[in-house]
Amino acid sequence: MTDKDLQLIRDLIEEAISEFHCPPCEEEEWLTTKEICARLDTSEPTLRKMRRNGDIQFIRVGQSYRYILPYPKLH
Repeated sequence: MTDKDLQLIRDLIEEAISEFHCPPCEEEEWLTTKEICARLDTSEPTLRKMRRNGDIQFIRVGQSYRYILPYPKLH
């Protein structure tokens, strides 16, 4: 396989990914790790703990995550 073949494959994959439709991302504001840490004034290790404990809603996008701002729980 040549470099030209690999580039063609990369281009096809990037085109397919760009067409991926993510309905939850369009209905609500999903934030990157840096954005959610800034909004919650927390660190990435704390955010990882929140993810593991189920304290924050998230989706996985490739190797990264997107988060939705948590709403206060009514007791």
